[in-house]
Amino acid sequence: MRRGATFFRRDGRTTSGSPRRRTVEEQSDLHVDKRAGKSSSPFMVVCMPIPRARHLALVATAAALAFTLSGCGADADPTPSATPSPTEAAPIFASDEEALAAAVASYDRYLDVTQQVGEDGGADADRIFEVATEDYANQEIPNYKSLAEQQYRVVGRGTLDATRLMERSETTVRIYGCVGVGTSKVLDADGVDITSADRPAVVPLEISFQATDNGALLVAGSDVWSGADFC
Repeated sequence: MRRGATFFRRDGRTTSGSPRRRTVEEQSDLHVDKRAGKSSSPFMVVCMPIPRARHLALVATAAALAFTLSGCGADADPTPSATPSPTEAAPIFASDEEALAAAVASYDRYLDVTQQVGEDGGADADRIFEVATEDYANQEIPNYKSLAEQQYRVVGRGTLDATRLMERSETTVRIYGCVGVGTSKVLDADGVDITSADRPAVVPLEISFQATDNGALLVAGSDVWSGADFC
């Protein structure tokens, strides 16, 4: 059964009700590049858009930060699962609260690693495999490697706030969260701040996680939430 959610905003207020899709009229008022894909990440939130003359080499593939609206359904509370039979895998988390806490901790680790890679100018970007699934890391690593090609650095750290569990299963977790630029900025080879003034300060995302064999969570995906902005 779908149930309304309460989201905690950064200004201390709350908004109630299930996130809804924006109407066509509402979408037309958004500053969105509808040519790009819906996937997003801390790299995209921080780096895009950069002035055209200073675009990263992989801007075209970084469809993400483009914040294209996708038709995502409203949130649904996970259906309580029955006691697993001997042939079923037991859930990796005992409660929704435990699953959410593990997901937030996983994303914090992801932010820590990507922050360090960014500050190192994209060097040793393969470190991202430590905190993300192979598929997702392979999507993100080229973006960070492009920093080295352009002699750019990303300094500072992004943020994750207003998290809420979306759903969980035996091996996956999905959450809502507000990913912000925090103190992050982009510097060129001369140390000049080339961060775009047009980048949004915070973006509502759906973030997915995949459990490893030892029960740890890895970031598996990150998409812009297309409903009402809960950030």
